[in-house]
Amino acid sequence: MSLDLYPLSAPAIIILSDLVHPAACGRDCDAMLRSGDHGKTGDTILRQSSHAARATISIRLGLIAVVLGGLAGFSGRAAAETVQIVALGDSNTYGYGIDRDKTYPAQLEALLRQRGHDVAITNAGVNGDMTAETLSRLQKAIPDGTDGVIVFLGRNDWRKGTPAVTISHHLEVIVGHLRNSGMEVLLVGFAPNDFSDIAARQGALYYPNFFDGVTRLGRKRRRYKLKGDIGAHLNADGYTVVVNGMAPTVESLIGRVNGQ
Repeated sequence: MSLDLYPLSAPAIIILSDLVHPAACGRDCDAMLRSGDHGKTGDTILRQSSHAARATISIRLGLIAVVLGGLAGFSGRAAAETVQIVALGDSNTYGYGIDRDKTYPAQLEALLRQRGHDVAITNAGVNGDMTAETLSRLQKAIPDGTDGVIVFLGRNDWRKGTPAVTISHHLEVIVGHLRNSGMEVLLVGFAPNDFSDIAARQGALYYPNFFDGVTRLGRKRRRYKLKGDIGAHLNADGYTVVVNGMAPTVESLIGRVNGQ
């Protein structure tokens, strides 16, 4: 663990300067300076004082190590613990019709780990979920110890004609609850809807369009659609495109969790 990662505060610097300041030798240092050429008596004082001074400095260096160790331990939460993220959503998060290791949360976790992030992403997607239903299961969906949440919801509401104001209200309640519980949040939108105002009010990150890169003129490209699925869900390749687009914003989420 590099000390460069943990800048010392002013009080800590004062403590360390006190520990290594020459005056810390006290009367022993004074005796050394005053002894001069006083024969055997002076030599004896010099030897005794020198031993005492070395012992004193040694003790103080030990205290410095303790202080620095404590500071590093206090500041090292992110380096020592896996960042726990929950992906909250509907079938697009669950990964309808595809293998579990090909869902967007699974692919996202793998990509972030390849990039050096110690992160675990839990898939809390439920097929067919609407925002009101997610609200009812929110407490159970987010386990203790969660650091951050990716929220991608509202598409089923929108497809079924739920008023935009209702979708926005539910999303605001969800994001607000998570933020008030001390979690970092990434809210994900989808065209033609824009929920960036909710993210701004709640202090959350925002990714504008989950389907960026997999659609053309508002429709999903055939090569990214699950074969034989009338719901036109994404296939594994489609989720790979989604993950590559979202990853930098999720890295910002991790940075917030780590206090960066």
